[in-house]
Amino acid sequence: MAQTKIRQEQIYNPPKVYGVSWTKVSSPILARTDDAVGLQAFPGLDAEAPANGFDTAEIYKDIEEVTDDYGNIFMRIPKFYIKKTDGTVFKTIQISTGSFSSGGYLPYCFWDFSGSTVLPYIDVGKYNGYNNGGNLESKTGKTPTVSQTLTTFRGYATANNSGSSLGYQQLDLHTIDVLQCLFYVEFATLNSQSVVAGYTGGGNTSARPTGDCDAVVATTGGVTSLTSGSASFIYRGIEHLWGNLWQFVDGVNIDDNQAYVCLNPANYVVDSFSGNYNVLSYTNGNANQYITAMGYDSSYPFAQLPTVASGGGTTTYYSDYYYQASGSRIAVFGGLWASAASAGVSYWYLNNVSSIAATSLGSRLLKKPL
Repeated sequence: MAQTKIRQEQIYNPPKVYGVSWTKVSSPILARTDDAVGLQAFPGLDAEAPANGFDTAEIYKDIEEVTDDYGNIFMRIPKFYIKKTDGTVFKTIQISTGSFSSGGYLPYCFWDFSGSTVLPYIDVGKYNGYNNGGNLESKTGKTPTVSQTLTTFRGYATANNSGSSLGYQQLDLHTIDVLQCLFYVEFATLNSQSVVAGYTGGGNTSARPTGDCDAVVATTGGVTSLTSGSASFIYRGIEHLWGNLWQFVDGVNIDDNQAYVCLNPANYVVDSFSGNYNVLSYTNGNANQYITAMGYDSSYPFAQLPTVASGGGTTTYYSDYYYQASGSRIAVFGGLWASAASAGVSYWYLNNVSSIAATSLGSRLLKKPL
């Protein structure tokens, strides 16, 4: 009898796409799109918080805490692709573990320093950075280091590169893009402080030591209160994504409100506006005020800095503040312990010179798997 061959169909499940869109109005209502439709996201103080649907979603479910050979603690973010559109009326963000057929990009934090090899993840320091004998660390129970320049902090970060331990750098614009997109898509709001206020209250007088949120069970949440402005918080395990201390951001320089961006961390320097630094097609806003609009350059879609068509407010448009100044400037991000309603995941301070070193300015360690 002839043998019957049974053909088993292989089922292909394409990568999911999670998206959000909104209209460019003063009180934008963000709509979930694609596979984000129907998901809900909640921050929490304990295990009794409502279930966050993104905890089991692709990308988000694979964000995990890891420790390197030096004892530094990171949140490992898996590689994913981003697609943005910026039309006359609508803006959109989509993220996916799979590449988009057109218009998408792989953030440069998921490339090696030569730009030739794709990396599986980026490790983002869980904590504000601490200088231990010339090496920037991400460890619990430390007083974050301040009063150093951006260039000095960059040197502390790269000092970790030795032997087989490579890929260390300072927080940069490409990683900020990744974190912002994750947040906007997950919580479907531009007003990040409506989710968690962070340690930003006007009554705070100094930065908190690292590790306040070590016992927080929720992937996004805080201690004591989410709204008081006097409690530390984590976003996807990252402590003080905004608030507590301003964070230097490498890879972008500004000259008279014109931003220039660099793709390769090996080439990061301050006060450079040519060569490895590429000019954006738009100019930043020239007034200090709440952000109403972010620029968009299709060649460098990761770099969305405030253009500020007109002043917004604490609960309108992006709900975060923006500072600028003429001349050669660098970027800091997020706000400090007493920034109050100005702070958030869209808060940019683009008016410091490269020699600035202050008690409110700190850093964060990154590591690529090189």
